[in-house]
Amino acid sequence: MPICLIASGDYFSSYGGGQVYVKNLVHALAQRSHACCVISIRHVPDATGSEPIRRDDAGVAVWQLDVSSMNAVGRQTLDLQAATPLCKLLKTIAPNVVHAHGWKAATATVCKELHIPCVVTAHHGGIVCPNGALMNQHDAICALPASMKNCLKCALHFVPGGDFWSPLVRFLPLNLSLRIADALHGVPNIPYISPAFKTPLSIMRKMHDISVLRNCPDRIIAPSAAIGTALARNGIPQNKIVRIPHGIPLPSWQPPKPALVNGPLRFIYVGRISYIKGIHVMLAAFLSLPPEQYELHIVGGAVTKPEKRYLGRLKREFSGVNAIWHGACDQETVMKKLADSDVMVHPAICLEIFGLTIAEALAVGRPVIASRCGGAEAQIRDEENGWLVPPNDVCALRNVITRVIVQPDLIRRLADSLNCVRSIEDHVDDLLQLYALVGATN
Repeated sequence: MPICLIASGDYFSSYGGGQVYVKNLVHALAQRSHACCVISIRHVPDATGSEPIRRDDAGVAVWQLDVSSMNAVGRQTLDLQAATPLCKLLKTIAPNVVHAHGWKAATATVCKELHIPCVVTAHHGGIVCPNGALMNQHDAICALPASMKNCLKCALHFVPGGDFWSPLVRFLPLNLSLRIADALHGVPNIPYISPAFKTPLSIMRKMHDISVLRNCPDRIIAPSAAIGTALARNGIPQNKIVRIPHGIPLPSWQPPKPALVNGPLRFIYVGRISYIKGIHVMLAAFLSLPPEQYELHIVGGAVTKPEKRYLGRLKREFSGVNAIWHGACDQETVMKKLADSDVMVHPAICLEIFGLTIAEALAVGRPVIASRCGGAEAQIRDEENGWLVPPNDVCALRNVITRVIVQPDLIRRLADSLNCVRSIEDHVDDLLQLYALVGATN
């Protein structure tokens, strides 16, 4: 069954769990001799007329397709410059099914036009959230459907200058707001002005994308119940939502149990250095603890400008925390560092779709302290294989960390009771059944 996977950005990058997941899936499909290829779509402002470039990943064809921006001002329609090359490439590949992990609305639209079965995976809250994380301006997980009324003030809070311009932008009639955004779209960025006045347009685009997802794809995969609820709340039909948890490549080696040697306990965080991941909450929880009682290892890189600023702020404000910053590491090193730790901390304050790093920690026998961020509850059973705390709650997180430091035998007890982690092979089994189902009904 020829399968085409649509990715966003650079397929060969390791930035973000979504890209790691797609590569794991491609390799698992290839190992089982399933014909598959990847179209990796990058947004490049001046890419009109560029031809796709074919690369290779262990025998799998990876097509790098650069497309120009989506011009949806005032009409919420796909830019033909984005749809046309994707349509042309899919006609050439002629897959039996397309599985979209990026550019979901665009891919679903093209597939519907070409009568190709299409499956979409919700990898992050951005599938239904203009901010991209299903986290509101109060740093709480959002429980509202996307709309101009619900999203405008919140979305403005997260752009430079947004809070200052918020009263004016929210006062303007929508048609005028869109005309201003259209005018700003064609000129160089004006700091602290352009982002704020383009915000209504971004919300309209998101609402358009959600409308496409209601109608075009055959199924939308929700890796956790939390994102399934968010999809349904935004009008995605229940019969289109399929719950399929992620899986990971299980380690080929058997890690030892947590050593719990005399000395500081070894805590670890693995993930992007991003505000929505709640690293500031975690560091605040450790700040008042005696540094000789613990080591906090932080594994992950800061790539974007906001992430780099956030990293600088964390190092300045929490210099008193006994933290070792390792930066970005390859997957083999990450697994070894997890195995060398005693317990992992996952402090996300946004809605996490699944949490691959949680699965990786459990796979090497390390319990996890995590916030109730959606994906964590899908994997962690409180007091059985880890601990769950409210998101963005420094005191609650500190209390659990303190308890673990005072009673380190809890770590060994939970590590002894860890159940098997879902493998990528089990995940692929479920996907192949879904591919066959949507193929048979088209």
